[in-house]
Amino acid sequence: MATGEKKELPFVSLFNITQQLGHRQVDILKMDIEGSEWLILEEQLELVQPQQIFFELHTAESNPEFVPRELVKGKDRMAVNQLLLKLYDKGYRVIDKNLNIGDTSCAEISMVLIWNNNNNNTNNNKSYSTL
Repeated sequence: MATGEKKELPFVSLFNITQQLGHRQVDILKMDIEGSEWLILEEQLELVQPQQIFFELHTAESNPEFVPRELVKGKDRMAVNQLLLKLYDKGYRVIDKNLNIGDTSCAEISMVLIWNNNNNNTNNNKSYSTL
């Protein structure tokens, strides 16, 4: 493949990967996937809840040389807040956040799961982490 050429690869869900590898639990999930993190964080954490998540979060203003526009379209400050609130509701807490020095429309975020509510938002069903 020549430099600059794009190649489409098949998408395999986080759940399917854990099933294929025989994992019952994911301890750490680290992502730097240039805009595709939104798909994982918004849709793939329903069945798999890693104990810790480290990711680079790109927004609509991210450098288009590195981040495809279609992956971050509409991903503004409000979308970031909504995503972090969704993760908060799932039991995750931000433990570190740093703006990318090369692109301040992108941030490195570290989160830890302090409780797992098994997709049920009632306080009675929360299982607290032993971290």
